[in-house]
Amino acid sequence: MVFRSRMAASLVTLLLMVVAFLATREMFGAGAAFIALGLLSFDPTLLAHSALVTTDAGQACFLLWAVYAFYRNVNVPSGGRLAMLGLGGGARAGN
Repeated sequence: MVFRSRMAASLVTLLLMVVAFLATREMFGAGAAFIALGLLSFDPTLLAHSALVTTDAGQACFLLWAVYAFYRNVNVPSGGRLAMLGLGGGARAGN
C-alpha cells in the first residue's frame, strides 16, 4: 500500500514537471521552458519529498494546472478549456 501511494506521489511530481514545461513554453518560449524544467528538476523540496506521500507537490501541480488552464481559456475561450480549468481547480481543492 505504501508503494502505491509513493508511486502516485511520484507521478503527480512528474505531472507537475510536464505542466510547468507546457505552460512556460506557451507563455514564454522553448528556452524559458527548458530553464524552468531544469530549475524544477533540481528543486530541493521536490527532490527530497517527491517520493513521500505529502500534498505539497500535488498542490503545486494542480494550482499551476488551474492557472495555465485559466490563461488558455482567457486567450481563446472554449468549453473544453473551461472544463480543464474546472478539473485543475477541483483537483487542487480536493488535494
